[in-house]
Amino acid sequence: MCTRALVQRGRRVFTNQSEWAGGRMVATLHHNFVPLTTNFYENSLKQLSDIQQKQAGLLIGAVVADAAARGLEGFSSKEIAEFEKRQAASHGDSDGEESLVFALAGPPHRSSCLPLTGALRHHSYTCLLVQQLLRVMAAARGEFPVSYVKDSWVSVAHAHPQCFAAEHASLLNVLGVVLLLPVIYPWTDDATLRAYATPFIDFLTEPPEGGVAAATTRSAVQAYAFSALGVALRCLQSNPDPYRNAAIVAVPGTADLFPDDVVSFAPRRAQNELLSQLVDASAAGVDATPLSACGSSSRDGCGLAAGHSAALSPARPLVEDIRVSREALIVARRARSYADGVREAIRLGAPVCQRSLLVGGLLGARLGVRRIPPTWLSATHGHSPLATMAIEVAQWSWNPPHH
Repeated sequence: MCTRALVQRGRRVFTNQSEWAGGRMVATLHHNFVPLTTNFYENSLKQLSDIQQKQAGLLIGAVVADAAARGLEGFSSKEIAEFEKRQAASHGDSDGEESLVFALAGPPHRSSCLPLTGALRHHSYTCLLVQQLLRVMAAARGEFPVSYVKDSWVSVAHAHPQCFAAEHASLLNVLGVVLLLPVIYPWTDDATLRAYATPFIDFLTEPPEGGVAAATTRSAVQAYAFSALGVALRCLQSNPDPYRNAAIVAVPGTADLFPDDVVSFAPRRAQNELLSQLVDASAAGVDATPLSACGSSSRDGCGLAAGHSAALSPARPLVEDIRVSREALIVARRARSYADGVREAIRLGAPVCQRSLLVGGLLGARLGVRRIPPTWLSATHGHSPLATMAIEVAQWSWNPPHH
């Protein structure tokens, strides 16, 4: 059968989704009579396998969600709800909902909020660390030690010392960064993934010398990060119920990270002891010694970030970070689409970017990169290198390593 389209008496006949127009063959999609032009990245993403689309979805989904929420970072759920109502009244219900993402004009920023300058205008501090890790993943083409990315993370800490002091060693910051690690080998097991992630978590949570309370908090952050990584791993593996099955193998004492309907599956031994340690660590925080930048010791030549000393990290109570992480898991589990999940994460209020990053990464891993709205990707600052690196990582990492 002839594959080109025929024109008969003004009636167009299409074969093989092609249209003969002006002497040229114009590709059409899904028998759409209107020729559609797709960019290079959309075509490249279509050619990825299912597992590759999930890998690229986690990488791109996390960064895009962070960018989408950046305009409303630092505002409470009540302030965001009022902003959405004003936008809906001015532009219609649908436009009001869309105004939540990539907001250019929200409520006036408080003076207590950190100024959004440079790279922080587009992404959160956590996402800046994520982007550095993604660059190393794309260049390394396989497993790599934390030393490959250490200098880049220290540079980010030096460039943004206030953010470093506020976020270093916090669960939300650590979890947002290491959420990318399962992409390197999505068919691994929990024990192997945790062993590989341990040096990265250690570097991101290194306590001050002699800080007993910080060491306790550090072990708790690691435990909760391990349990959450199990969810991301199972989303990549197309597990029928990634949250329940991740709860089954969660680190004992981290059951409160999971949604209510799967908490009973998580090991609950030593949970009270772990939570009491968190409370003690938060209470003892004022007596801590300063932290070196991004966990580097003085012999690494890093010193304190831009000359600033940080109080005992994390600055936020760890129990608060656990609550926000749990909210992210609940939203990602219930969301029917990537866009709906990110909007719901934004509506919950501060910390907007980190919650949205977790939700976007988990939804991207579960639904695949093609479920991320192309307009959102295009609106993300630096979307071209982001898509390029994510595709590169997905193309080499879906095969098991040679060993």
